[in-house]
Amino acid sequence: MIADRDKMAVLEFTPPNDFGIKIKKNGYLLRTNQFKILKGGKNKNQDPESYMRFKNAFKKIKRSKSVDSIINLCRDHTSGPSKFSVCRHGKNNEFKTQASAIMVADKTIRAYYVINNFPCQKKYQLIKLC
Repeated sequence: MIADRDKMAVLEFTPPNDFGIKIKKNGYLLRTNQFKILKGGKNKNQDPESYMRFKNAFKKIKRSKSVDSIINLCRDHTSGPSKFSVCRHGKNNEFKTQASAIMVADKTIRAYYVINNFPCQKKYQLIKLC
């Protein structure tokens, strides 16, 4: 996902050469490890945790899009804490949330991030780009 003050885009890629791009001018972008543009990704039966995480995140982001509400969304343990929660706490050999980033491009450009930890266990750091 990339964005500036005017547009945002999601890019998807599957080897060897399939690219999918969706550009939006308003709203927000939300992904939880599944393809929304290209075909060939895992379906709901093959990857139920990503679909559950997207469903839970989508419900929350529809209510509020403030930075604080999105931070709370990234810390969410609905259906968990487990591989089914937005803040993913997988068991051994399961996927876990290792980083989280929230990008805001309005009058200023800011990035809120947590690296090498769960969003529920660490305070988001802020970088102002301009």
